[in-house]
Parts: sequence; C-alpha cells; structure tokens
Amino acid sequence: MKTTVPRCDGRADFGPGIASWFWIAIGCFTGLFALYALGACRTIYVGDSGELVAAVHTLGIPHPSGYPLYVLLGKLWTLLLPVGSIAFRMSLFSAACAAAACAALLFVGRVVGLGRRAALFGALLLALSPSFWSQANIQRVYTLNALCLVVMLLFALRWERSRRLTWLAAAFFVCALGATNHTFMGVACIALGVWAVTAEPSLLKRPKAIAALAGSTAIGLLPYLYLPLRSAADPRLDWGNPETLDGFLAVILRRDFWNRRFFEGPADLAPIAADYLHSFFVEMAWAGPALAVLAIVARGRHRLPLSLPLLILAANFVTMALHGSRTDIFLWHRYYIPSYVMVALVAAAGAHVLLRRLPQRAGWALFLVAAVLAAAGWRDFDRSRYRIAEDFSDQLMSSLPPGSTLAATDDNILFVLIYLQLVEGVRPDVDLVL
Repeated sequence: MKTTVPRCDGRADFGPGIASWFWIAIGCFTGLFALYALGACRTIYVGDSGELVAAVHTLGIPHPSGYPLYVLLGKLWTLLLPVGSIAFRMSLFSAACAAAACAALLFVGRVVGLGRRAALFGALLLALSPSFWSQANIQRVYTLNALCLVVMLLFALRWERSRRLTWLAAAFFVCALGATNHTFMGVACIALGVWAVTAEPSLLKRPKAIAALAGSTAIGLLPYLYLPLRSAADPRLDWGNPETLDGFLAVILRRDFWNRRFFEGPADLAPIAADYLHSFFVEMAWAGPALAVLAIVARGRHRLPLSLPLLILAANFVTMALHGSRTDIFLWHRYYIPSYVMVALVAAAGAHVLLRRLPQRAGWALFLVAAVLAAAGWRDFDRSRYRIAEDFSDQLMSSLPPGSTLAATDDNILFVLIYLQLVEGVRPDVDLVL
C-alpha cells in the first residue's frame, strides 16, 4: 500500500480541521501542565535555581549570559500567580513553558503534514523524556529555551511552505528573543540563516529582505538592554556589573566565565558522539530513534522536511562537544534538549508512516511507549516533597551567631543561600559574600 505525507501550502495550515488541532493542543497543554505541577518542586532546588529565582524576585542579574528574558518573564509570572513561595511559582513557570513547548510541537507536526495521532505521539515523546521532564518542574531556563526553539521551528517551516517573508522574519525574531534566555538560541539563529539561504539562495540578492530579517533579529535581542540599565541601579545581585560595553559583552558572551571543557582534540569526538547517540535511546525508550530512522528512510517518497532539524542537531552536538565539561556531556543530558526536540519531531514523522500502515486500533498501541515513560518518569521526577537544599541551608544560617560574615562557594551551596536571604528574608543580619 502506497503511503504519502501530505504537504501543506501555507494556506492549508489553518484550514479545515484546525479546530480539532487546537482542542488537542489545549488538552495536551492542560494534561502535561497538571502532571508537571503535581510533581513541581515547592522549595528551592539545587544548582543555578537559587540564583535565578533571586534574580527574578529582586530584578537582579544572574551569572552569564544574564538570562534577561527569563528574569523579566519570571518576574511577571510571579506577580500574576500569587500562589506559594517564589520558588514554587518559578517551578510552575517551567511547567507552563514545557507544556506549551509540547503543545506547539503538535502544530509543527501539522505544518509538515502529519496526522493528529502521530503529532501527539511526538509531543508526548518529548514531554516524557527524562531530561526534558527533569527540567519541567524546577527553577531552570531550559524549558523556556525549548519553547522558543519549537516556536522558531514552527515559523520557519511555515515559511518553507508559503515563502512569505513574514514567517521567516518571525522565526528570526523568536530565535533572537530565545538567545536572551539561553545562548544556544544564538547558535540556532546561525543554523536558521544557513538553512534559509540554502533553501532560497535568492535571499542574498534581496536587500529589503535582508534588512527585514536583520531588523527582526535586532528587535528580538532588545531584552539584553535590561542588563546595563538594571546594573546601573546597582542591584544586590549584579554579576559582572555590565554597565560598560566591555562588561556587557563579557556577560552576554560568557567571556572568562566557563573555561572547563572535555574536548581537547579530534580523538575526543568519538566518546562524545557515542554518548550523544546513546542518549537518544535512553531518553526515548528505543522507539523514538527507531521511528526517526524510519522517517529518514521514507523521506525520499514522503518529502519529509529534515534539513533544519538535522542542522539543529549538528549545532547542538558541536556546541556541547566544544563547550561541555565531562559532567555536562556524560551526566547532564539536559544540554541536549534541543536535540531531543528535533528527534521527537522526526520520530513523529516516522510514527505517521507507521500508523498509516497499521489498522486503526492497532495504531494506538504505539502510545504504550508514552505510558512506559510516564510510569518511569513519575518515580524519578516527583519533586513535590523535595526540601533538601532549603533545609540544609536554613540550618546552616540558623547556626551562625548574629552579625556573622559568611563566604560560600559552589552553586549548590551559595546559590541556595542567596535565595534564602534575598527572597525569603532569612537572616538579613548575616553578611553573605556573593
């Protein structure tokens, strides 16, 4: 039986049947947000969380690259959602961004011509993958980064179908906006430019189009202005003091901030690549990579759009290979979330091919993969009773005599102390050396 993957022409993207897609997306967002919220961390988490939440609450400047989009959106979120501690509210912010990213991935599936079940499978594959879920109920920047990446992909693929410059400009805007949350989106912006020029070389001969794309990119970068403007007010948390041009560039480019990396030469690419590829099978229970391979094999007949996802995969791998330390690369796969977004989309295309060959009822068995991931993930990522970081740091502060000076290092210690003092008001008499 011959199967085809229908291609949309831009006008059809929001044609008949779009209402059912919206309802599926709303259901996907609601269900995933509820799942993440039930397991959301009620107190402050370890790592960067304490510093990031303190920056949100006090409108400060956290470590490079400053994360102005996260700080500004997080502050607005905490004001609009006066429920629980600031830490809990920011856990829910991560949950909302994660659920929205998965719902948006559904519409990416629609743009490339996937069926509703296949697109939903891809969204759930991403939503329940361990690294993505691990960031969806704590206070971190990675789910907002994933949301920006998916929306950029949605706009870019709509441009590929319609060739309307407005969609490509919107893709560059979202990519640049995302870069003010996480620097990987700056790398993704380069990949987007290479892809767009490859898809339509005539863009380079259209000065007005180049100006429009450059202008939309510049507008997306405007949140970076927060850094020098806020630093001029000397907030308590003012990393890098980016008031001068040199200080500003040092913060946004992470200059002299991260000097640890595993990569020393070409020979190191082999173990990094092996771990990178192996992580797909861990994250997506084998079914994801298998379906992604099926989509790639079927591409010749079904014209699946793989060039941009493959560019993002390559950009993510190269960036981590050149940047990541041993811990980053081999233990903390949250840095590969952009790759998992792409694999989930390509796996959804493979699911589309498979579902068209299976009987209607048999096709639902594919969702057993999501059920397995959900059952395993809840046990590992229910952070609703997590209190270790706050309890340890609170006891430490309580043990100090009045008027003490406390110097601490390590993000798992210092950043939690920053949160307790600047957000919760614990021991204001202690001089905490930042």
